[in-house]
Amino acid sequence: IDHLGNRRLRTIDELAAESVLIRRQGKGTFVATHHEEEVRYRFLRLASRHGQEKKVKPASKFLSCDVRLAEQLELDLLELPVGSNVVEIERVMHFGDKPIVFEQIILPADSFNELSLQALQKQLPLYGLFESEFGISMIRAEEQLYAVAASAEVSELLGVPEGYPLLAINRIAYTYGDKPIEIRKGMYLTKDYFYRNSLN
Repeated sequence: IDHLGNRRLRTIDELAAESVLIRRQGKGTFVATHHEEEVRYRFLRLASRHGQEKKVKPASKFLSCDVRLAEQLELDLLELPVGSNVVEIERVMHFGDKPIVFEQIILPADSFNELSLQALQKQLPLYGLFESEFGISMIRAEEQLYAVAASAEVSELLGVPEGYPLLAINRIAYTYGDKPIEIRKGMYLTKDYFYRNSLN
């Protein structure tokens, strides 16, 4: 294999390691979707502190799904024109019977104009729903992590005292063409879980 061929193989290996591509024995290599079991929780980096499982599998309780005028920071992060609307989703993610994560998810309304609370409650993987119903795939994400104290609202949803320490994770997800398509603000209860990352 020539130098160019070696580079292509390395690129394919890297994309497979990042779950952008899926290899099927005897069938070939395919672009991954978020319906695939091994890809479904690709951006969820929580793992149990007690070692019962390699990856946790949450259940979502969606609280709201509303359209509103975008704030300036949202316009900037999603590269939207002034006057654009966004869809704001709020949900709590449960692991077993415990609420562990509260999330606010912000999406450009023009790309998700038929999204509703009823559609979200079908319990499809969220990114799988985005692919199936809106033709939008999340390719990569950038995150910022920091510590916060639980507000009164979040403490009630997660069942902890107000002011309890939480891990905040702000994420921007990108689709093809490196277009920012989602803002996600999460508050994580890490008493029994930790944030896991691999550095290569």
